[in-house]
Amino acid sequence: MNPHDMAKRPGAHLVAEKFGVEDPWALSDDHPPRDPLHLVGRMVAEAARDVDELHGELTRAAQSAIELLEPIGRGDHADMRGWYGILPTTGPQIELLVARRGAAYEQLTRAVSVPPPSARVRRRAGLEGTAPEPGPGAGAGAGR
Repeated sequence: MNPHDMAKRPGAHLVAEKFGVEDPWALSDDHPPRDPLHLVGRMVAEAARDVDELHGELTRAAQSAIELLEPIGRGDHADMRGWYGILPTTGPQIELLVARRGAAYEQLTRAVSVPPPSARVRRRAGLEGTAPEPGPGAGAGAGR
């Protein structure tokens, strides 16, 4: 079961769906810092964080706009003289956040659909489904 609410943390939700981890940062935790899987894990976790942060900003901006517009929706706008600029300032801010969140989510979906580096290399080399070749000196007990 996914611990993240899609309406609150869509980035973490997508990562949990795709990889079965509660914390996106767990994707890089078990790998050394320069390992390609560590780098890819960090890239996915950072993209998920960006989506979640932008989603939060967008949600707050939309809620603020709703609160500003509610009196107008109820017909209580007679005393709102001088409230010019509600939509000219709020609308573009929300549009920008929608665009940024959309781009961040697209980047995250691309990041989670990229196979791990070792799988790409094996596929390009035509080795898909075969065991990796042992490195030099990888005989029984070598290096230990």
